[in-house]
Amino acid sequence: FNSSGFSSWISNFFQSGKNKITFYLGPPEGFSPKTLSKFNEIISLSLFTLNHQLALLVFCEQIYRALSIQYGEPYHKP
Repeated sequence: FNSSGFSSWISNFFQSGKNKITFYLGPPEGFSPKTLSKFNEIISLSLFTLNHQLALLVFCEQIYRALSIQYGEPYHKP
């Protein structure tokens, strides 16, 4: 996703009647095929391998950006 696409994805998720979303941050080597098969959807922050602290920070910022887009806040600049 780009920022607008991620914002739309989150918006569509909640508009579909679902009220809970869970994100899992994977290990550096990725999730096993068995674990991946249990997920409804899979998204990626990057093709790079990021340490967990950095990945969590980047992901939180993207959630904030997605919500700021939905609410028309000036944080996101297209």
